[in-house]
Amino acid sequence: RKNYLMPEPGLSSFTLSDDGSRAAFVYKGDLFTVPTDASAPPFRWTRTKARESAARFSPSGNTLATLRGGQIHTLDLTTGQLWQVTDFTPAAEGAIAYYSWSPDGARFLVMASKGTTRQQPLPNYSGQFVTAPSFPRSVAADEPLEFALYLVDATGGTPRAMKAPPSGRKLDPGLPVWSPDSRRILWPVISADHKKQDILAYDAGT
Repeated sequence: RKNYLMPEPGLSSFTLSDDGSRAAFVYKGDLFTVPTDASAPPFRWTRTKARESAARFSPSGNTLATLRGGQIHTLDLTTGQLWQVTDFTPAAEGAIAYYSWSPDGARFLVMASKGTTRQQPLPNYSGQFVTAPSFPRSVAADEPLEFALYLVDATGGTPRAMKAPPSGRKLDPGLPVWSPDSRRILWPVISADHKKQDILAYDAGT
């Protein structure tokens, strides 16, 4: 039997299409879009037990990507077709920590992490009863997580792993970025001992 986490209350994230004509947002775990000129009410696209997060419009604005159940899904805003793009596992690729469309809309760049993060209780005294939900909090002695970059076609398929940084995969990563022509990727990283910082350049075509 599956147990599902309750979705976060209220609006948790939003994004704009590149032309600024539409906004997408997650409300109580479900995905909505709305014209930014308020010409129509918000339209609800999903009603699922697994919450949506990290919505991203494709460069064309015709497709919307989200994270659901730890995987990237795409939604065709013209036909309503939903497609699961990734099938990452903790043991193989790791958990998806960040992703972005390529500027040409053909691929996704995915940053995945391996390892476990220390969880600490955070007491909340605002209600009738005290609750203590856990949140991730690392300390100096914790083992650093491993991070890796992958390229995945927008239609799915086998992810292609990018070469590991010279200092290894245990590091403090920045967010990777695409070049405007979708041919190269830059990734700022800091070594696990925080003594060296590099900006790595990858050829996205090989």
